[in-house]
Amino acid sequence: MSFLGKYRSRLEILRDILFTVSVVNGAKKTHIMYRANLGGKVLNRHLGETLKVGLLKCDGESHYWLTDKGEHFLKLYEDYDRSRRDLKEQTDNLEKEKKALIKILLSGEPEYGGNRQKFVETAMIMKVKSIGERKSEEE
Repeated sequence: MSFLGKYRSRLEILRDILFTVSVVNGAKKTHIMYRANLGGKVLNRHLGETLKVGLLKCDGESHYWLTDKGEHFLKLYEDYDRSRRDLKEQTDNLEKEKKALIKILLSGEPEYGGNRQKFVETAMIMKVKSIGERKSEEE
């Protein structure tokens, strides 16, 4: 589920609806509405979409069940979200490395004293350490 105060994408809303129904099979509209943190109009629009594409099925009495296609969507979304988070972490690490390199480049510290070779060596050491840290986190 997403945190309050942050707008959710359409995919995140669909994931929240499908997740709710997967936890409480035969969920009623009101349960989905509260658990997925949606208003009635928005919920009805998204429920209509999920029924139309076959992610959910309804018994006609406002009880909703997840279809095989819905289960498959949740699995694919989980894989996508994991990849997205990993990529964000890698991007954040690269940005930190870039900032460190810029700091070294712009520092007037005597240890580098305009010595390009020392700068390049330090940058390479930082890169190798960063790669090692990422590999150890993956294990």
